[in-house]
Amino acid sequence: MAGFPYLCTAEQGSPTGRFNFQKNVQVYNNGDIETYCKVIMDFKGEVLNPKFYVNSNYVRIIDTLATNDQIIIDFTKRPPAIHKNGSNINFKCDKQSNFFGMQLNIGDNTIGFDADSGDDKMDVTVFYNNLYSTM
Repeated sequence: MAGFPYLCTAEQGSPTGRFNFQKNVQVYNNGDIETYCKVIMDFKGEVLNPKFYVNSNYVRIIDTLATNDQIIIDFTKRPPAIHKNGSNINFKCDKQSNFFGMQLNIGDNTIGFDADSGDDKMDVTVFYNNLYSTM
């Protein structure tokens, strides 16, 4: 990936990667059905209670993260899984977290991250695939 607001396109003109310095972005799901994502959070300093959201739903982890910690949230798994440095930490989510409302709907979606403090020390990467019906 490149820095700055740079868009890399394939030969056919479809986006293949994007680097964005904002805490939230618009994502367009042009598939036939809803899809789920996998989120990787890397920490470059102390972060208190990180949160990832899709539209109006979120998952918030009640924990203090340190330099070189990594959280992987995989909404594509059933049930969804959260791992910190390889260990399951599903039990550290606040009670208002909504695992099953985290789908990317067809069309525009807002995804983003936040934290109670230290959100500037988070690198967040989101992976998803558009899904198409076979009917």
